[in-house]
Amino acid sequence: MMRLVGHSRLALVGVILLVGLSTAVAGPQVGFPETIYDFGHTPRASKVSHTFWLKSVGDDTLEVRSVRPGCGCTKVPFEDSLIAPGDSTRLEIIFTTLNFISHTTKEVRITVNDGLPDWRLAIKANIHKITDTVPPLIIDPPAIEMSADGRTARTRKPFALTNTSSDTLRLSLIDSVPDWFEVKLPENLAPGEIAGGVITLMPGHAETEFARSFTLEATSLRPERYTIPVKLTFWAAGQP
Repeated sequence: MMRLVGHSRLALVGVILLVGLSTAVAGPQVGFPETIYDFGHTPRASKVSHTFWLKSVGDDTLEVRSVRPGCGCTKVPFEDSLIAPGDSTRLEIIFTTLNFISHTTKEVRITVNDGLPDWRLAIKANIHKITDTVPPLIIDPPAIEMSADGRTARTRKPFALTNTSSDTLRLSLIDSVPDWFEVKLPENLAPGEIAGGVITLMPGHAETEFARSFTLEATSLRPERYTIPVKLTFWAAGQP
C-alpha cells in the first residue's frame, strides 16, 4: 500500500479500503478500489492513461484539497473537489513516457480532509524503445494512430497480434476507455499464430484530438501486460 503511516493507521487504511467501500464510517473518509496500476510493456515517446476511482466512504462530504503529480510527465486533469457521502469520482492519470527506458514508477499525492497524511497512487510501466519485439506477444503497430490523412479520422483500425512463444496465449482486455473506443481481441493465440484485433471509435470521438490507451494481458505460464497508446492527431494545413 502506497501510504506512509504507522501500523495502527495502516490497519485503519485497510479497513477503509476493504470494508469502507460499502459501509460508511464517521467523518469524511476516502476509499480506493486500487492504489497501484501496472501498464506493463509500453513504448517510449507516447501517452498512456488509467482511471483510478475515489469514493467518499464516510458520513460527511469528502473534500479533495490537492492532487499533485510527481513530475511533469504525469498529468491529472482533476476537477471535482467535493464528493458527497456514497458518491465516487474519476481520477485519470495521463503518463507521457518520454525517453524513459525499462521499469519506471510514478506517484500522485492526494490530500483530502480526513486528517491523515497524503494518499499516494502509483503507476508502473516497463518502457521499451521498440515494443514490436517484446515476447511472447508482438503487437503491430505498437501504437495506434486513428488519423486517416491528418485531416479526417478512421473510425475503425485493425492491428496484428503474433504469438512468438511455444505455448498458447490467452488474451484478455484489462483496461480501456469504453467511452472513447471499443477494442476487440481474439481469445486465444496458438504458438506462432498471427491474428487480428480491431479498435473502433465510439460516436462523437472522431472529431476531437485525444491520446488514451488500452491494456491487454497475454497469459500462458505467467501473465504479461501490454499497453497500446491510441491517439487521434489532426495536422495543420500545409503539413504532410
